[in-house]
Amino acid sequence: MKNRWSSVGLLLLAFVSGVALYQTFIYVVGYLAAIRIPEAYFAWFGGPHVGLALAVANLATVGVPTVALFMAGTFASYKLLHAPPLGPFMLSLVAGVFACFVYWTVSAVFFPPELPPEIEPYPPSVILKQILLPAWFHVPNTLAPWLGLAFAGWLLTRRSRVEA
Repeated sequence: MKNRWSSVGLLLLAFVSGVALYQTFIYVVGYLAAIRIPEAYFAWFGGPHVGLALAVANLATVGVPTVALFMAGTFASYKLLHAPPLGPFMLSLVAGVFACFVYWTVSAVFFPPELPPEIEPYPPSVILKQILLPAWFHVPNTLAPWLGLAFAGWLLTRRSRVEA
């Protein structure tokens, strides 16, 4: 019975670790989004290619750091929990990340921030569409957490196969 509860506890800790990882992502992205890109950068790409300039900037300033954050967080959680079974660990971690993603999505859709009276807020359906189906140049930001988790899981799987 002791092993069952200790494994449930490890899975719960992996879930909490996933929630903490996504919360960290929310705050780090807030700081990364404040990076000012010089106007000369967009001028270099030219007017018709502003979308491409945004995609490259998003990839460099948010996408790559986010993938690195999620990989590092996954590796750290796995090590801190003393290498529990990889499959259940990754499922619990991803469930925690997904639960936090759902929380922030619901929060953004149903409880938008207060705006000055002269600014008309977007309807909830538009906000949800922007979160789930972003413009193509924001796709690196949207996929980065999930790619970081997938890549970390793949590397941990390869490592466990080599050690076995």
